[in-house]
Amino acid sequence: MCARATPIGRSVASVLLAGLGASACYDDVRPPWALSDDPVVLGISLAVVEDGPYAIDLAPLPADRPRAEVLPLDVVELDALVADIDGPLPLDDAAWVLCGAGCLASLEEQGRRFGELPDCHEGSVAQAHACLAGRGNRPQVVIPEAVPPDELPLFFDWSLFPRVLLVSGRAGGLGTDACLEQLVLGPPVDLVGCAIGASDLVYGPEWVLGRLLTAAGLEGWDDGDLPPSEVLELLPPNTAAVFERVRVGPYVFEELLQYGEDWEESLPLHPIDEELEVQADIELIIVPEVPLRDQQIVLSPQGPGTWLGRFEWFHYDVWVDDPEIELLAWAYGYVGSIFLRTPPAGRTFRLYVKATDRPGDAVSWFTLTLRTVER
Repeated sequence: MCARATPIGRSVASVLLAGLGASACYDDVRPPWALSDDPVVLGISLAVVEDGPYAIDLAPLPADRPRAEVLPLDVVELDALVADIDGPLPLDDAAWVLCGAGCLASLEEQGRRFGELPDCHEGSVAQAHACLAGRGNRPQVVIPEAVPPDELPLFFDWSLFPRVLLVSGRAGGLGTDACLEQLVLGPPVDLVGCAIGASDLVYGPEWVLGRLLTAAGLEGWDDGDLPPSEVLELLPPNTAAVFERVRVGPYVFEELLQYGEDWEESLPLHPIDEELEVQADIELIIVPEVPLRDQQIVLSPQGPGTWLGRFEWFHYDVWVDDPEIELLAWAYGYVGSIFLRTPPAGRTFRLYVKATDRPGDAVSWFTLTLRTVER
């Protein structure tokens, strides 16, 4: 006889516990885009709030568009969106960690070798597998200095920390300290209710980082792969887009094939901070509007000494607070639009949308509240 399965969220706790044993008796499994009672880290972002010494040759940016790619010794502010089925969760007690490519393995190794998680500082890369970048909502941290490989201890792998990890407990449940202690000192046996998520710590611009790493003794960098410095210095560093409006309307495949993006641009625009009325029981398309100021230029090599300038592109990851909402198969992942099947009239639900630009990997997010009505 099979017990009723707990609705599956996408917290690390769920993944770890699922690995202890599998059952074929799931009668209440949620789709991957549906939030549950488990807290989920939907997105992690970073913003440079104070330039370090390696940022002196970068093109200027507007004050409200901070750099979303970092260099060693920059001061960076960390932010995240964490939510469960009831909505976004506070991060007042969250713990932020700089770590190796396998963050959980880095924490475990740090605990095994040193028995604690030290605070991050300029020299952390040469002294720790992982370090505590801050606590609470939007902490700021100095990105550690790059370390030449020959100066690293034998059992260290990284000249720069490649990832950032967020760990957060919740009120009335397992606290952040208890979640973090299990990850550092082990064993990770009771992580239910812990929100745990990681993201790449995006370094750049590439041409500045490459020369910095070359000076630090890392091989493999070739300036010949990039345009001349006088061109690169004119391109602003990557920033995260800020979304204010979306285009929304019934999805008509034949019209999309016939008119392409011109058809999408004919859909009406709506502010994202207002509740949107949408038609019930239809296939719906949502096209986020990328502001013109956020359509940054990237250069792609076309041959020896030749590069093509083009606009960056975006993909969207989507979560919904109603498990009965059906996101269509192509709506989850590397696409420029969001497709879903709307429920019957009288339903109100919320979409959480994470936007990632390519190739820069800057992250931002927004939410949409929709209500279905008869037409």
